[in-house]
Amino acid sequence: MEAHIDHRHRLIHDECLTLITLEAPVARDAWFVTGVLDAIIDLELTGDYSYEIVTLASGIERRPPFTKRFGETRPNTSCSPLANAGQ
Repeated sequence: MEAHIDHRHRLIHDECLTLITLEAPVARDAWFVTGVLDAIIDLELTGDYSYEIVTLASGIERRPPFTKRFGETRPNTSCSPLANAGQ
């Protein structure tokens, strides 16, 4: 998938450069083309980050279910010191 994203990035980038070279856009059109060039960089990075997140997340095993230990009445799930004050 990462190779596909990189390939699409290169295709769009090359098309923008060809457009700039052959058409010589000015004013609003030039702003649009440079905006597309900036956007494809951000989209390519987003794709790379998404791929990394999926890769890392797929390696994480599920946590085992909570098992009650001797003397415990309920799991301590709160991070607030005030919520644990009465225990």
